[in-house]
Amino acid sequence: MKYLIYIAIIIFNGCNAQKKVNMEQEMIIPQVNKEFETIDPNIFDGKGSNFEVVLENEHLIYTSADIGYGKSTFFTNSYFKSLTSYYKNEKNGVRKKGIMFINGSKYGTWYEFNENGLLINEINTDEGYEYSWENIIDYCSKNEIKLSSGYPNRGGIKTEIYQNEDCGLLVWTISYFNTKKSEYLEITLDGKTGKEIKRRELEFIGG
Repeated sequence: MKYLIYIAIIIFNGCNAQKKVNMEQEMIIPQVNKEFETIDPNIFDGKGSNFEVVLENEHLIYTSADIGYGKSTFFTNSYFKSLTSYYKNEKNGVRKKGIMFINGSKYGTWYEFNENGLLINEINTDEGYEYSWENIIDYCSKNEIKLSSGYPNRGGIKTEIYQNEDCGLLVWTISYFNTKKSEYLEITLDGKTGKEIKRRELEFIGG
């Protein structure tokens, strides 16, 4: 069973001194748990080493390689996807699983398992970031930065959001195309306060 968290983001836009317009949108975050799971290698029979399954609200990509199996799940109307990798052994059990921004960094807690199926590590990828993913999505909405949801279409410039370090400081890096000014920009925000540290124009290479 898959679980989704719906987080309401309220954005207040001042139209004039007397009036404010409230805009609400939902940020859908897929959820994973620390439970052991397996994959059935027979699902690849007759489909090759890579195949896709398109459902009403999900788009799944299955992969098979010498190192193991993989499953990526894109959710309609979500900026995030779930990723699960599996060992290729007797158990065919999970190796790692977690959530990731479609064009960017990992989100929340990731789980790692050994070949015997035991949970060996839990990594909070957002540790130290007081300015959260929810704040970042809110920031993008307020600044009209377009985000991609669901299975990505080919072509075009996609907004990318990454967690990075800059001179020992945890930061967010947002790169996006400003359609109004026809500029490809990179903005760096403080990971604790959300304060803008710097911005620069990027060179767009490609068609």
